[in-house]
Amino acid sequence: MARSADVARRDPLEGARSRARGRRAGFLLASLLGVVAAAPSASAQSAVQLPPDGNGTLITKDVAGERWAISRNPDGTVTGNVFTPDGGPPSFVWCEETGITGAEVTLSCRGADRCALAPCPPDRWSFISDVTLPTSFFLPPGAGWHTLAPLGLGARQEHPSVALGGELYVLGGFDGTAQIVASVEAYDPVRDVWRSDIAPLPVPLHHANVAVVNGRIYLTGFLTGLGFEPDGRVFEYDPGDDRWRERRAMPPGSERGASGVAVIDGRIFVAGGLRGGSVATFSSYDPVADEWEQLPDLPLPLDHLAAGAVGGVFYALGGRNGTIVSGTAATFAYDPATREWTPRADMPTARGGVSGAVLGDRIYVHGGEGNRQSTTGVYPDVEAYDPATDSWEVLEPMALPRHGVGVAAEGGRIYVPGGAVSQGFGASATVDAWTPSGG
Repeated sequence: MARSADVARRDPLEGARSRARGRRAGFLLASLLGVVAAAPSASAQSAVQLPPDGNGTLITKDVAGERWAISRNPDGTVTGNVFTPDGGPPSFVWCEETGITGAEVTLSCRGADRCALAPCPPDRWSFISDVTLPTSFFLPPGAGWHTLAPLGLGARQEHPSVALGGELYVLGGFDGTAQIVASVEAYDPVRDVWRSDIAPLPVPLHHANVAVVNGRIYLTGFLTGLGFEPDGRVFEYDPGDDRWRERRAMPPGSERGASGVAVIDGRIFVAGGLRGGSVATFSSYDPVADEWEQLPDLPLPLDHLAAGAVGGVFYALGGRNGTIVSGTAATFAYDPATREWTPRADMPTARGGVSGAVLGDRIYVHGGEGNRQSTTGVYPDVEAYDPATDSWEVLEPMALPRHGVGVAAEGGRIYVPGGAVSQGFGASATVDAWTPSGG
C-alpha cells in the first residue's frame, strides 16, 4: 500500500542512520483492534517476533514495500515487526500517537532488533521516526464485515445512531436488562474507542427519531416507558457546548417514535411511526425556523421502517403494520416538489424492525425482526436500493443478525452498534462495520 506520509527522522546514534537509510516507518492505529487482514507471506509469518507482553499479530499491511505486523498493548502503545523487501531479518518496532486531526494521525515510531524489553533501551534503537499517515490508512482493509470495539456502556437496543464530526453517536434505548436509558456515547473510528463524557438525554427514551443538521443532533419525537408511549418533544444537541435544548414539539396528535427519518435541504422529514399503533403521519421540521409542517400521509400506516434521501427525494422502505411479523416489502418515494408519493420496486425481503443508511447514491437496509424462518426471529439480510434504476441488490448478510439498531454511514462504511440478537428483547454490545465492494 503506497503511503503519502511525511516522515521526519531523528536518529540519536550514528550507526542507526545507516540501518535506517531507505527505511520508512508506518503504523496501524487502535481502530483495527480485533480486526485481522490478509496474512503475510509464509516466510514473513514464520519470522514474526511476539512482543515481550506476548500479544500476537494484530494486522499486517504493506507500507511502501515494507510489511508491517503490529499488535496493540494495554498501555496504548503499538508494537510489532517490520519486514523489508530485501528479505532481511525483521526489526522490532513500537509507536505512540502524538497527534490527530480529522484527516491525519501522527505517531512516533522506534525500531530495534530483537529486544527483551519494550520499549528497548536507547542503545538498541536502530531508528526513530515521526510518521504522519492519512486516517484512511487505519480503516479495516477490504470489503465486508469487520468487528470493532464493543459499546463502552454495554448492550443496548432500540436506539438511533448518527454520524457527527467524524464520530458515531448512540443515543438512549434499552440496555441489556430492558431498562430504558438516557446515556449517550460516541465512537471514534480512528482510535476504535468509545467515550461517554457526553451530556445525557433530557429523559430516558427509546425508538427516537434522530437526524443531524448543521452540525447538531435533533431528536424529533420518541417513545417512553415500557408501554411505548409517544412523546412529541424535540431536543437539539450542540456538541460545541455539550448541551441539550428543547425546541418546538411536534403538533398535538402527531407525536410518535419508531419512524423513518431523513434530511433534505436542511429539513428533517419524519415518516410513519408508533402512536398507540402504526400511523401514516408524515411531517417535516425546519430547525432554523423551529417550525413543523404537516405533509401528505404515507400510502400505508407503518412503523419500524427504514428511510433515506437521495437526490432530493425521500424514500420509505419496509417496516410493519400491527405486529412484529407483519413486515412489508413496500418502497415509496416522496418528492417534495410535487408533494406526492410514488410506489417503487419492492424490497426483496419483506420485514420490519429494519435500519437504513445512505452510502453514495444507494440506500442500504439491514436486519429486522419477525423472521418465521429463524429460531431467533431476526433477519440477517442486507439489501441495497438504487433509486436511479429503481432496483434492489441482495448483499452479504450481517455478520451478526440484529434488529432494533440504528445504523449510520461514516467514511465509506456503515456502522452497526448494538441491537437485539433475538426477536423482542435481547440487546447486544457488539459493534461491527460493513464496507461495500469497492468502498
